[in-house]
Amino acid sequence: MRILKDTENKLCDRGEYTIEINHLHQRTPSNEEVKKRIVDNLKVDENLIALHGTYTKYGFGNSLIHDYIYSNRDAFKK
Repeated sequence: MRILKDTENKLCDRGEYTIEINHLHQRTPSNEEVKKRIVDNLKVDENLIALHGTYTKYGFGNSLIHDYIYSNRDAFKK
């Protein structure tokens, strides 16, 4: 897992991330697997992660993940 882009959105009280996950010779990781990897690497609460999209090209062994990590539960609900 490699973080390609990390932007802080103060208006929405969240961090916006673009992450690359390598999965050569395996299937595209599910949303639960992606959240688990994010929690393990960034040490954030799983309930504050919102996955915005997973993009995989056929034949390549990596996926781009766009996700939002909110700073608190109230910001996540809005």
